[in-house]
Amino acid sequence: MVDINKFTLSIALIKECNYKCSYCYPFGQNKAIGTNMSFDEAKSVVSAAVEFGFRRFRFTGGEPTLFLHFREFIDYVMSLDNEIKVTIVTNGTTLDNNMDLFKNYRDRIVVKVSVDSTNKDHMNFGIYKIVTKKLLDSFNLLAENKITTEINMVVTRINQAEVDEIIKLGQKYGFRVKLLNLFLQTHYIATDGVNGNLGKTSKLTPLEYWQENYIDLDSISKQLKLKTQTHKLDATFMSRGTGIFTEDAHLDKISVRLLESQKGAYYNPDICFGCKFFGNLCEKGVFVPFISSNMTLHLDDCYNTKLRWNLRNTSHEEKITAFGEIMSLFEKLEFINRDYHF
Repeated sequence: MVDINKFTLSIALIKECNYKCSYCYPFGQNKAIGTNMSFDEAKSVVSAAVEFGFRRFRFTGGEPTLFLHFREFIDYVMSLDNEIKVTIVTNGTTLDNNMDLFKNYRDRIVVKVSVDSTNKDHMNFGIYKIVTKKLLDSFNLLAENKITTEINMVVTRINQAEVDEIIKLGQKYGFRVKLLNLFLQTHYIATDGVNGNLGKTSKLTPLEYWQENYIDLDSISKQLKLKTQTHKLDATFMSRGTGIFTEDAHLDKISVRLLESQKGAYYNPDICFGCKFFGNLCEKGVFVPFISSNMTLHLDDCYNTKLRWNLRNTSHEEKITAFGEIMSLFEKLEFINRDYHF
């Protein structure tokens, strides 16, 4: 049996976002698309998850703060057990509207803010998570109220020169920083033509877009003089939800971590090795349990439609059973260290 205390349950509350960043999957982190969950459905999922044993939750989207009942929902989740801890992944546009909520739960909440550049010209390339005065005002409040905060940056060939500026932001406010590179996907907003102001990128295939924009984080690692380490399958690995190959450094008392998408992952040999996505699109392997906004339970970023559980219109007991079935996939894992070559 797996130790449930080592795991975070990720839930996409909504598939919509007020940004259309070129590198994003068209529906955020949702790999199963459909009607968004209602407030009551969201509560029913978390209630079953808590009874099953989860105490760590990560809420994403889309933009999770756009969920119609976001504040009431967070209050509900926190009321279920005093040991529950929550991570909110947000683009930062509504931080000011929810600061009192974050302050109220500052001992049990982490706010992860996606910021990709300080250069507004990058918006011409579909990078919209730009540092603004409003965002800086929110950062000041987060720091003043001692709310644990992390800045997440997706590093591509377009914005790689901005890494130093983003790290300086972390140093200024005392926020840890996580740098991610581009994951290979079946779709990007750029290649799906969702945003018309993307120039030639909208004409590329997903593979071509990835090849044009992916950057190996080894160069960033050397620049920052970081030491590589591989997270083991333990509480640190699972609760952080940061991936397999992570590098840490303490620069002026802040932590900088790198998530490299191409260096390997944990897989369940019984279900993964025969999957058509193994060795190509599957970069996270058997990572963390994830619920898309349409109430579909699956593995984070898993494209295998056979490994999905529809929680909509199911009983409390059926939801708990589904959690048991997906968590059984974590009982036999093998780390595969490989690089992709296209």
